[in-house]
Amino acid sequence: MRTVNYGFTTAGHLGRVINGGMPTNPMNLDQFKDTLGDKFESLQEYVSDLQAQRDAARKESIDGRKTLKAKAAEQEVVIARMLEKLGVQSPDDLDSLPDGKGQAEAAKQLEARIKRAERERDEAIKARETVEQNYRETRKQAAIAQAVSKHQFTDPDIASMLIERGVQFEGDEMVFRGDGGKLIPIDEAAAWIASTRPTLVKAQGGGGSGYRDGGPAQAKNPWAKDTLNLTEQIMLTQSNPQLAAQMKAAAGAN
Repeated sequence: MRTVNYGFTTAGHLGRVINGGMPTNPMNLDQFKDTLGDKFESLQEYVSDLQAQRDAARKESIDGRKTLKAKAAEQEVVIARMLEKLGVQSPDDLDSLPDGKGQAEAAKQLEARIKRAERERDEAIKARETVEQNYRETRKQAAIAQAVSKHQFTDPDIASMLIERGVQFEGDEMVFRGDGGKLIPIDEAAAWIASTRPTLVKAQGGGGSGYRDGGPAQAKNPWAKDTLNLTEQIMLTQSNPQLAAQMKAAAGAN
């Protein structure tokens, strides 16, 4: 290799100058223009090309490091989200998680427990509704029986049946729907039945027949032409056959 009298070899010292090595001060190639003559331009192009390659390599290295850093940051975000989904704090905790097959089995067991809990809930609701229904029915029958017992009905069962047909619940309150849709208490319902169905009430001093021949308290005869009532006829025949026969005879019915 040819040595120049300016203290460097063209390949060694010049290379260090181009790539940031010695000498410390930047080298001015113009000082070699007269010495190199026609070869100066070739050397200058060669040095410029080396510098361009160096700058390109440096930029590529910097850009590559930036890209890798950005990708690493993205991966850290993805890993953090995955760990959060899995319910662990760090990748070291992954070994404590069950494998995929174990997770599938655990999911099946959880689904079975949920279905069992839903079934038990539905059964409990149905049982509660049955208890409430039975409780209401018991209350209703007790209230009707108590109301009917306050009157001298010839057949308490018929009176209870008539009252029960009109009983309804308004929340927890039990009422009777009478004529015109008027709501009244159960006790008043029994009194209303006694007043509107006198044939169901025992006549005072009449031996319990519910019928007296003549007088202001005489019961309406469902067989009489003016007070004909088939429903009353059936009910009276079932509840008090003797009184029914008397009324039929009085009305001249066969």
